Amino acid sequence: MSSANLEWNGDEFLRDLEAGIQDGLKVVGVKMENEYQSVLNRQASSKSNGGKSSQPGEPPAKDTGILQGSISHQVGKGSVAVGVASGSPANQYALVMEYGSRGPIKPKKAKMLSWIDKATGDRVFAKSVNIAPRPWLRPTLRKNYGNINDWFRKGVAASMKEWLE
Repeated sequence: MSSANLEWNGDEFLRDLEAGIQDGLKVVGVKMENEYQSVLNRQASSKSNGGKSSQPGEPPAKDTGILQGSISHQVGKGSVAVGVASGSPANQYALVMEYGSRGPIKPKKAKMLSWIDKATGDRVFAKSVNIAPRPWLRPTLRKNYGNINDWFRKGVAASMKEWLE
């Protein structure tokens, strides 16, 4: 009669699997951060196209790069968040670009809103303005649904390589 010894490494495997899941989430976070930044980088700079803003429905035109630079990811235990951090100075701007102004924007302290028209260089005054949506977060996420699973799977597999051989 032959016999075999079986060694149980379940606890070690579960620890490595948990670490692998976190690694997979990190990969997804980095890749989606890059996708969001890439979308904003593809839209012609409003400075480079004569001050022309993006059209409603298009991603926002890059002007200062603050929005693009404020995109980050944060990995928690079993989760990843990617986007513009709520504490970022660009947070309100990102929401207005994604969803539009949801009603008129009115001055809080002054009688009129005022800004310099980038195309003409003239000062513009208005009692209120409406901004049409220029979505970029949701369309980019939808475009990458299939990639997210692949990125996650590859991140976990790379971390769990010794267990999969």
